[in-house]
Amino acid sequence: MADHPDYGRHPGLRHQAPHHVQARRSPALNPLLYILDLLLPVADFGQHNAFHPTGWQQWLAASLIGAGWILATTTGLTRALSRR
Repeated sequence: MADHPDYGRHPGLRHQAPHHVQARRSPALNPLLYILDLLLPVADFGQHNAFHPTGWQQWLAASLIGAGWILATTTGLTRALSRR
């Protein structure tokens, strides 16, 4: 992973980047799209299925997914209730 072109530019990924699922077919890691892919449950940028975090980053990814679902559910309920 040390030879990845984005590896040194993103301090949060400097020590431990997510592992490629299939290195030849995977898109290049884009941290912003990766976070948005985790946070937005209806969007698919291809990053979530291409990389698997390990260690503490796995917990962070799970938290972002949970926060995205809570945000989507809250937004949907708010819109549904405000129409009445």
